[in-house]
Amino acid sequence: MTTDHNAGTVNPQETDTSLPAHLLALAPEFTAFQDDLYHLGAKKLYSPDVAAAFATRAAALTWYIQDIHNSIRDAGLFGSPVVLDVRCRLSLLASQAATAAEYLRTVETVLQLLPPEETAEVSRDPDRARDVLRRAGHHIYNAGQVTQLGAADSVRAAADLAGELRAQGRSKAVQPMSPAQYAAMHGIACGYVTVDAWSEEVGWMRRERLSMGTVRSLEARGWVSREALVRNPGSRTALCT
Repeated sequence: MTTDHNAGTVNPQETDTSLPAHLLALAPEFTAFQDDLYHLGAKKLYSPDVAAAFATRAAALTWYIQDIHNSIRDAGLFGSPVVLDVRCRLSLLASQAATAAEYLRTVETVLQLLPPEETAEVSRDPDRARDVLRRAGHHIYNAGQVTQLGAADSVRAAADLAGELRAQGRSKAVQPMSPAQYAAMHGIACGYVTVDAWSEEVGWMRRERLSMGTVRSLEARGWVSREALVRNPGSRTALCT
């Protein structure tokens, strides 16, 4: 997915089978958003420009989700409980992303109350600066909280929609996914899966071992790819959808 609204839209003329893929693409976007918020350094954390950039990212997620929701609505699917549940889940995700954008816009406004020198270690008015920064930090925390389950909910919606497309005869070419593959895909989309590549490759989902056979089967189907966490030969790698 791209943060550009026009480039991120879903074409309603695309085949139904692309809709779960677009939904699944939301998961790493939510994960990256969460990770980047969490790893903000103190100096960047209190920059109005950085807050504005994060607000733009959250708004882009909202637009993208709304585009997918509209494409599902216009796809001519029977309004089964599963389809209605997926659309409801997407509406909630869009609302959560929009709420996060509002929190971050508030952060931008709050931080503009302080000149740069007031956020330095030596401030002319440390109590006022501390209060403003505390307010900003509270809103940043809230933005992270409301999008906390975005990745997991995106994966669930994608899986439910893919199953419903098969049930309604709209996705005959979809390859079945085993329970192990589904669990691995869910973990990958949520950012929980890594591979240690030293003398041999070892997969991990959080602290538990993950079958490399499952990982390679997902890679062979083109469903996941690897990205180095440390860009050196033999480094630990993360998997992304």
